Amino acid sequence: MKRSVLPIFLLAATMSQVANAQTSSSTPVIGYYKQTIPAGNYPAVCGFTTKKEFQGALTSTAPGSPNSVITQTGAGWTVNQFQTSANPATESSHFLEILTGPAATVGMVYDIVSNTATTVTVEGSTAALTGTVTYCIRKHVTLGSLLPGGGGLNTGSDSVSIVNPDASIDQFIYNGTNWENVATVDDGTKKVIYPGQGYIISHSGAPATMTVGGNEVSYVKYGATKVPLYHHNGVPTRNLVGLINPLVSDAGATDVNNLGNFGLVTGLAVATDSVDVFSLTGNFKTLGTYINNGTNMEETSTVDDGTNVPIRNGSAFRIITSGDRVITIPQTHPN
Repeated sequence: MKRSVLPIFLLAATMSQVANAQTSSSTPVIGYYKQTIPAGNYPAVCGFTTKKEFQGALTSTAPGSPNSVITQTGAGWTVNQFQTSANPATESSHFLEILTGPAATVGMVYDIVSNTATTVTVEGSTAALTGTVTYCIRKHVTLGSLLPGGGGLNTGSDSVSIVNPDASIDQFIYNGTNWENVATVDDGTKKVIYPGQGYIISHSGAPATMTVGGNEVSYVKYGATKVPLYHHNGVPTRNLVGLINPLVSDAGATDVNNLGNFGLVTGLAVATDSVDVFSLTGNFKTLGTYINNGTNMEETSTVDDGTNVPIRNGSAFRIITSGDRVITIPQTHPN
């Protein structure tokens, strides 16, 4: 498993901050939201996912390493229907998300390697998938589908930085045609951004109104999400994490959650893993560093309880771990 994504629902009318428009009957509502980005560096996260292209209860699974096979009798898929990437050996275009089953597996996401008419080969072991397990298949959110046309950021200068599991960082700019890797000049349009995975927006000039989602990336996720955290070869990876919640507003009064909503006490190692919460004014100042004391997240310098530290929807914070972890982020928006 690399990262994680989730159950879909058409946009609810109660979500007043989320803009919507009518489209075809198969996808009756599409959504997006607008977010103000200050000059400087802003830690952000995507509040949407993509639609379910399939949902069912798996017939059986054959766990393996590095890949496993899930069988769906009678599915009738087209061969490699869920692997449309131009580079299937190195990048996945779709993922499989666990909706129900053993509690420890709900919210897990597996990158799809290939599929036949009745099987899906996924990256990672499926040994934990026992009993009755339901799942869905979705297309990955990518940089190009998350911020189409640059999303309102400055062409050629503003950038998006994404931390990889090996602790390396890819930086992209929108060149007027596509998202481009700053270091390699390669097309970064298909760079995957996993559910709950944060990224850094570097913006210059006056505050910008960024449009997030629309078209494929327009569906609200319900249920828990499992987000992997990495510690690569002894190097602490700076994992950026945020809530998958599209209720993002400029006012901020109605779109604030708190650090206690992230399930960190059960997912992080006591006394060793740390969390940094940043200012959202563009200066990327650390407002507080918190550790797990076994009961709650505790501020390291003041020993204050960090449970109610505010975390804006649409923003991310940083987790540094002493080993690989998986945390479970609950749903925080209403049904």
